[in-house]
Amino acid sequence: MVTLKTTLQHIRLDFNRRVQLEESRHFLSKLATIIKPGMVGAICYRLSRYFVQGKLSILCRPLLLIEHIYARNEISPHAEIGPGLVLGDIGAIGVIDEVRVGKNCTFIGFNTLTMNQVSGVDFMVDKINVGDYCVFGSRAKVMRPVTIEDGAQIKDNSVVMFSVKKKGSTLTGVPAKRKRIDTYEAIINWNPLIGGVLVEEGQ
Repeated sequence: MVTLKTTLQHIRLDFNRRVQLEESRHFLSKLATIIKPGMVGAICYRLSRYFVQGKLSILCRPLLLIEHIYARNEISPHAEIGPGLVLGDIGAIGVIDEVRVGKNCTFIGFNTLTMNQVSGVDFMVDKINVGDYCVFGSRAKVMRPVTIEDGAQIKDNSVVMFSVKKKGSTLTGVPAKRKRIDTYEAIINWNPLIGGVLVEEGQ
């Protein structure tokens, strides 16, 4: 059960992380963040997730419409996404019901988390599970029921087809394979909104 208090807390944490990543220090720049497509998309997701539970589920429709038209996203209100969510302003982010995402994750844009095109999936049991501090580069996708550990970074245009069992993994390719492992501290301190996935030393 998602409470209104939790919903508002998550919106505040989403906003705070976005402001931190954008290094917005002035009031006007922080105010501008609120109306950016990515932030509006995150707010619409949070509110629709709250309203979808009860008698006010009809309020989900205008929220989802705003999310679709303005933010250009289709994130199911039944998906479970932790606080600190950052969505890129380019949009085109699609997340189905059967997805669980941890805290402080970033979706740059044109990302899809789905199992709809896979045969033999039991939607009552199978899930896509994403850990904390994960980054999805532009056009990075997940196409199967998999588990992605904390700190995973999915490079641009990569497609995850298998579970990622080690924290701090950087994945690339189709299907995505592990290229390297970074320290958790380096991943937490990295700014994915500006730099995308964590660069290798020397780059």
